[in-house]
Amino acid sequence: MEIAILHVGEAPRQLREQHGRFPSWFQDSINAIDPDIRWREIRVIDGELLPEPRDLDAIAITGSVFGVHDRTPWIDRLCTFVADAFNAKKKMVGICFGHQLMAHVLGGTVGRSPGGWGIGLHRYELTGGEHLFPDGISSIAVPVSHQDQVTAPPADSQVLLRSSFTPYAGLLYGNGVGLSVQGHPEFNKSIAKLFAELRRGNPLPDDVVNRAVAGLDAPNDNLALVKGMVRFLRAAETGAHRRGQHRHDACGRWVD
Repeated sequence: MEIAILHVGEAPRQLREQHGRFPSWFQDSINAIDPDIRWREIRVIDGELLPEPRDLDAIAITGSVFGVHDRTPWIDRLCTFVADAFNAKKKMVGICFGHQLMAHVLGGTVGRSPGGWGIGLHRYELTGGEHLFPDGISSIAVPVSHQDQVTAPPADSQVLLRSSFTPYAGLLYGNGVGLSVQGHPEFNKSIAKLFAELRRGNPLPDDVVNRAVAGLDAPNDNLALVKGMVRFLRAAETGAHRRGQHRHDACGRWVD
């Protein structure tokens, strides 16, 4: 399997210098589970043309400093690409920005979190997709760093992960080959702590950041979530299905 990983954001300089770039974190976490997965990086943020979805095995959309409502030409093109990939039933996973973009394009809504910034380690209740995870697992804790989140999921999606802070933290989509999550299973503790520190003083007070940084020393479930994503990607092709005969356009509207 070759995954087209869409480079849609650059990590802050401090993080790049110590840990590299957004796509490499996700690639490394996936390949630690499945070294046979190959990659094709597409620098969408730099204007690189997106391929035809039908020519791809699978797609991954990473995090970004941008938001889905930012009006940039590359985001508009990416929306069209995601809609086309969904309609072509191409395997697709999204993280943070990727999660929000997939939900936005496929009929959901995205906005500011009512609880403010999400940083540190957040725990989510597992509410679907139990076949992707070890028996008996009922919740998943992963690092987060976000201000926007999905505020209403697409009508044909199933909620995979939820919490009181982020009710739609993970989604399985109605075509059977789409999965997205708000959290960052590709963040190790050092990366997650640096992201939290970047919020110190602007916009968050020291006590909030201190709690988030300390909380990141607790055990996380990054490995379980990455394994679930790999299992999903490997199985999605044979499990694809559609609910009804509707399609989506690039703005998330239903079209017959």
